[in-house]
Amino acid sequence: MVTPIDAVFCGDDVLAMGAMDACREAGVGVPRAIGVMGFNDMAMASWSAYNLTTIHQPVADIIATAVELVLGIVDDSHKKAEVRIFDCHVIERGTLRSR
Repeated sequence: MVTPIDAVFCGDDVLAMGAMDACREAGVGVPRAIGVMGFNDMAMASWSAYNLTTIHQPVADIIATAVELVLGIVDDSHKKAEVRIFDCHVIERGTLRSR
């Protein structure tokens, strides 16, 4: 079966795994017919049933920083909002075709 799209990027790994399950039910091969990519790098993404290519983000660092920032606002209600950027990286597994 030919699909009109090359790949889908899902907002999180749960959605990506659901997309993969739907593809299996429809007889659409991943990654042969369509690529699927997730976000979060949850543990299930590495299971052999999914082997999902995903984006890893440093969740523990994000949580610790969020707590630090909230406590800073509690201590000083006039403190300005801050923006923090965290490095993310792709975990290449088996759900995207190479070009």
